[in-house]
Amino acid sequence: MVYDVDERRVKYYHKLLRRYLNWRQRSVFEGYITKDKLRELKEKLMSLLKDNDYVIIFETKSKENLKIDELTLKEEIPFIV
Repeated sequence: MVYDVDERRVKYYHKLLRRYLNWRQRSVFEGYITKDKLRELKEKLMSLLKDNDYVIIFETKSKENLKIDELTLKEEIPFIV
């Protein structure tokens, strides 16, 4: 999940998403949650949305159907499942 919101509103999104997903960097979160928890999260996100807020949710049917390629010069990639 990624979001693009006004700088003054970042803290609200960050706080909410940390309750459901793992924080990767800036406005990027990832994790596996149940359909019910996702529905709950979407409802809470809808209550936060303002005119120019933008949220993208990436869903996959199973962990096996997800391939993640990461490019970095860091020695360690902090992926948490």
